[in-house]
Amino acid sequence: MRNVIKLLSAAALLGTFAIAPTTYAAKPAEDSVVSKNFKQVGRTLRGLRSAETADDVAKILTKVKKFSEKNRDEIPTVLGANSPKLADYTKGMDNFIAKVDEALKLAEAGDKDGAMKIVSTFRETKQKAHKHFEVD
Repeated sequence: MRNVIKLLSAAALLGTFAIAPTTYAAKPAEDSVVSKNFKQVGRTLRGLRSAETADDVAKILTKVKKFSEKNRDEIPTVLGANSPKLADYTKGMDNFIAKVDEALKLAEAGDKDGAMKIVSTFRETKQKAHKHFEVD
């Protein structure tokens, strides 16, 4: 009898593991490449709070630029490939990357305050884009 219980317990346990991968197979829209990259941009920008030098700011902005350039070439899940707003998205990403470049040049030249002044406009840029694309 004990062997039967052990066998049934093992079968139930194995059945749980066999079902589990299919439960998590579908990813929600929030986990798109674009969304993940934007989350990484946000986490990276938070590092500016502890940036002590212009060089620190430049390193952080270089990472932000990398993730932003990846996003420029992706199609956001909320828009889709045939969306009339896709051109707006690409233009907006180009403008954002240009702002990052401008701040990066100042940081590389040692002007931390000038770079941070440009960075301070990023939140407004994000809010306008989210409103335009009806995100959040």
